[in-house]
Amino acid sequence: MLGRLDIHSSLERKIVLLVLLVGIAPLALMTQLAMREIESQTLVLAEKQLRESTKTYALDLLDHLAHAASEMRIRHLGSRDLPGELTTTLSVKPAPSGFERARLDVIDQGIALSILDGDSVLTGLVDFDGLLSNLGHLPFGVERCVEINGRTKRCAGSEVSGEILKSSWTLPLTSVYESADRLEIISRQQTDTALSHVSLISQVLPLGLLAVAAIVALLLVWLIRQRIAPLSVLESATERISRGEYDARVTIGTGDELERLGDAFNLMTGRLGESFDRLRAMSRMDRLILSGASVEEVIRNALILAAEYSESESYVCLMDASSERGRLFRVDADNLRIKEIDRDCLIKNANDAAWTEALTRLLGTAAVERFELRVDHDLAGWLLTTTMDEIVDWRETLAELADRISVAATNARRAEVLYRQANYDGLTGLINRQAFLDRLGERVAISARSGTRGALLFLDLDRFKQVNDTRGHVAGDELLRAVAERLRAKVRSSDLLARLGGDEFAVIVPEFQSESELTVLCQRLIGTVNEPIRVGEITHEIDVSVGISVFPRDGVDPISLLMKSDVAMYKAKEQSGSSFTFYDQELNKATELRVKIESRLRGALASKQLCLHFQPKMDLCDGRIVEVEGLMRWIDRGGVVYQPSDFVPIAEETGLIHQFTSLLVEEASLCLKTLRSNGVMLDRVAVNISSRQFSREGFAARFLQAVERAGAHASQFEIEVTESLFIEDANRVVEDLHTLRSAGVRIALDDFGTGYSSLNILRSLPLDSLKIDRSFITPLLTSAHAQKVAEKIIEMAKALDLAVVAEGVENEAEIKLLKGLGCHYVQGYLIARPMALDALETFLARHQSQSRPRLAAGPPGRY
Repeated sequence: MLGRLDIHSSLERKIVLLVLLVGIAPLALMTQLAMREIESQTLVLAEKQLRESTKTYALDLLDHLAHAASEMRIRHLGSRDLPGELTTTLSVKPAPSGFERARLDVIDQGIALSILDGDSVLTGLVDFDGLLSNLGHLPFGVERCVEINGRTKRCAGSEVSGEILKSSWTLPLTSVYESADRLEIISRQQTDTALSHVSLISQVLPLGLLAVAAIVALLLVWLIRQRIAPLSVLESATERISRGEYDARVTIGTGDELERLGDAFNLMTGRLGESFDRLRAMSRMDRLILSGASVEEVIRNALILAAEYSESESYVCLMDASSERGRLFRVDADNLRIKEIDRDCLIKNANDAAWTEALTRLLGTAAVERFELRVDHDLAGWLLTTTMDEIVDWRETLAELADRISVAATNARRAEVLYRQANYDGLTGLINRQAFLDRLGERVAISARSGTRGALLFLDLDRFKQVNDTRGHVAGDELLRAVAERLRAKVRSSDLLARLGGDEFAVIVPEFQSESELTVLCQRLIGTVNEPIRVGEITHEIDVSVGISVFPRDGVDPISLLMKSDVAMYKAKEQSGSSFTFYDQELNKATELRVKIESRLRGALASKQLCLHFQPKMDLCDGRIVEVEGLMRWIDRGGVVYQPSDFVPIAEETGLIHQFTSLLVEEASLCLKTLRSNGVMLDRVAVNISSRQFSREGFAARFLQAVERAGAHASQFEIEVTESLFIEDANRVVEDLHTLRSAGVRIALDDFGTGYSSLNILRSLPLDSLKIDRSFITPLLTSAHAQKVAEKIIEMAKALDLAVVAEGVENEAEIKLLKGLGCHYVQGYLIARPMALDALETFLARHQSQSRPRLAAGPPGRY
């Protein structure tokens, strides 16, 4: 009836195990607890019986002792020679005074019992054998012993070991007799013996439980087989679904919840099949989008799927972002057909009946369902489908297809934007520097293969910075756009125009026959830029300088060609602007030298190869030298000495000049400290500060901080500046000079007469001294005009309360003449050439110890 009893199903095993755990296990546990309770109560009862038996035997011994006393009285009344059951001997003695109670003493032969009988004391010996001959009936497994004064006298019964029950009883001898002895009865019983009558139950009960569990398990298996069979069917069908067989169906005829579960399962598998088909289709679309397929390819696949799911013809209308037109897409025999349509009909009045009617005429059908296409959240078109039936099941699918078309269109637009951002200039719309270099590399490679010549024109606007500074960056940007449009209109269709950045443009001429073609093109470009450009209400006139490099003659590397065109452009700038120049090897050598010096200069600053050489300034009044000028020198590791004219202009162009400030202060402070420590006195050191150093805001504060770090005082420094410093931002420069002068730094105007200073400017500047340029000193002895100019300069300086320093003094006659004109200080090779610190120390020590009689002829007037 039960069929096969083996259990293969995991669910069956779990159910059977659960039932056994829930039903049989608690029963077994309760039975176990009950058996423990029975055993416990049985042991308690056995212990109680053992205690009662021990007590009874002890009372029997008291009765035997009483019987022995009676026996002694009987023998005393009769004949002493009568044999006794308990006493072996009997003696009679007169009763001593104070003998009132019977006396009991334990001796080796037995118990000596003394009792009062009238005026006599009867004493008898109670033999142990007679007293303890019968310890009572002892059941199996019980041992009973008699102990007298802690020593075992006799034991009877079974020998016990292991776990035992123990009971003892002490005879109350003192209540009847006068005795110091202690007699105790001890009974022992084995626990196993006490539990022998329940052991059978404990052996039979587990077998009964196992039998019940087996019967219950068999019944459960049969019942499970009857009710769980539909689950096996469902399991098999589910495994088929996991393998992708979504046509799996189950048939369950139980007429209960399982049958309804089977129907729901069949409905679920049908919908799963449809869903996974859609998912696979959408997955193919996603892979297509991720692979970078074109928007057209994505639309073609989407229309094929839309027609498959909606069973009607589908269309895509998509607007072009860069035009006023749109495109209508449809699929004919898996081929994509594209038709241009009016952009306005796709977006304007999208919800109007007129729009719907126009779209219906376009598609040739009256019923239209549409799904929005959005590019970066903006409406960009529609996915359209025509049908005569109500849209129910496939609406979500078409919406997903529309989303994917939107993603593909958005990706395409963003890719286009990124491409333009990466390759085009946002201001002018021309290609940028990186794209230009890529195109130049391609063009150079083509020229190398074909044996033709091409050219690179580098254009830089002159005076453009003035527009930015005076009219602002908005006007500057407008000017750049105007220039870009003009250049675009003048280059040839084969030429490529680019904006490299700032006010720099470049043109690739892919091929030319003679230099005259480049000359004509350059003249045309310069001419169009030179035409006045009106920005707002202001008309600007801009010059442009053009540098030309030819490939492959001047190189085949795009960067090298661009650099050479740049060099040529700067050469063109030297010709006063609006000119063009071809690159040649002399320009290349100058550029290479400049790059070499710039590279080495950075290392020289890091390794502190730059230092100051010092040229003394002599006071014409007393011949003392209280000040020196620190002149920067660069001595490389090979011993080569670079003059300031070699590296200062490069330092100014690269910004390295700003690192010179701390170096100048440190070297000047070292000079002062070294001289002072060796007893040579010097008031101050003058250092030259370029206009580029001063141009950075906050120069005065940085200079004073450097002085403080060096541990020097500001009054020990004089800075020499040139007139070019005041051309731009004169107000800020004057403010910095006031800051320095108020801290104690002296200010000297260097190379006076070679710049643009006016008397009004000199009056407003915080100056302490004025240095006459050597170009005015050299002709003094040969030109009366030069003497007159020098005299007027000195008079003007004195009127402004300034000290005068003459530079480039090389003979005694010049000194005498300058002293007569009232000059305060002289500096030049006659006094000393620029020298290193150790040589300066020797020179000053020798100079201060010598007299100068030739200077004693009257003071010129001290400042």
